[in-house]
Amino acid sequence: MYTITKTVIIFFVICVFPVSGLYAARVASCSGTVEIKKERSEEWQKARRGMRLLAGDLVKTSEKSNARLEIAKGYTVKLGPDSTVAIRDLGYVEKKGIFPSVILFLGEIYTEVKSKFSKGAEVHTQTCVIGVRGTKFTTRVAASGISGVKIDKGEVDITSVNKKKDPEMLPGGSMAVIDFDLDIKTYKNKKEWEAFLFNAEEEFAKDPGKLGKMSSEIFDSMIKELETLKEEYGKTYSEIEKIKHRKKKSMENGQREDVIAANDEIYVKSFDLHNLVRKTKHIRLRTDAVVFLIKDKMSKENSSKVDRIKELSSF
Repeated sequence: MYTITKTVIIFFVICVFPVSGLYAARVASCSGTVEIKKERSEEWQKARRGMRLLAGDLVKTSEKSNARLEIAKGYTVKLGPDSTVAIRDLGYVEKKGIFPSVILFLGEIYTEVKSKFSKGAEVHTQTCVIGVRGTKFTTRVAASGISGVKIDKGEVDITSVNKKKDPEMLPGGSMAVIDFDLDIKTYKNKKEWEAFLFNAEEEFAKDPGKLGKMSSEIFDSMIKELETLKEEYGKTYSEIEKIKHRKKKSMENGQREDVIAANDEIYVKSFDLHNLVRKTKHIRLRTDAVVFLIKDKMSKENSSKVDRIKELSSF
């Protein structure tokens, strides 16, 4: 466990807040029964038009209900009935690859992205990452865990969470699904796309264990990623401590320019540190999305993997 230093605290005030803390999504409109659960809260509250949403907050709709969320200027998400989505990130630092994003837990959302966020904004599911390239598209997540995407206009890049293949570019009018093996299948015919989604649900009904197997592979990839992030965090933290020690010596010797240079290094390294924490939170959120689908069907093996994810992300 690492201790938060004064440097990191100062960094959070002057750098992290502008990236994410002061940015907020909002409920643009809602109809029917729409509820919100704030991050670190266990209680759901009634959504109201104009409510602010921060990273980690969840929004869900009930039967015959819908909601439209403004994630950022020019980036809107409309939830269909019986859908749950989480705000994944609200920052925008293009050089660091930080863009606004949501993760769909279950149901269907319609996304429209334009303005400066058109190249970088993302939509995530348990099984894939959809990189927006200025477009309008629909994303579905079924109870089986199968994700589907249909592009109405523009284009997107889609990547499976196992990252075994390069992203696939999907132009307007095309469709894709991520199957139980986490492979991407593309379609030009809507009926064939919908038929696959329907058959996948029937396949899942006959063999619910398919979701558990797919979840196990997702957990494995996240554990591997977290182990790398934790190692990087430790190295970066140690580097900051060394720079602080060098800065102290420079202050004692009256070397003003060296102190300024050290402060610049600390600032950059602190941003890297925050970015690693941000990535860790993203993994925890995807874990929550997978657990949301498995619910009471969690195997002992997958339960152990979830515990391991929590342990690795607690730094």
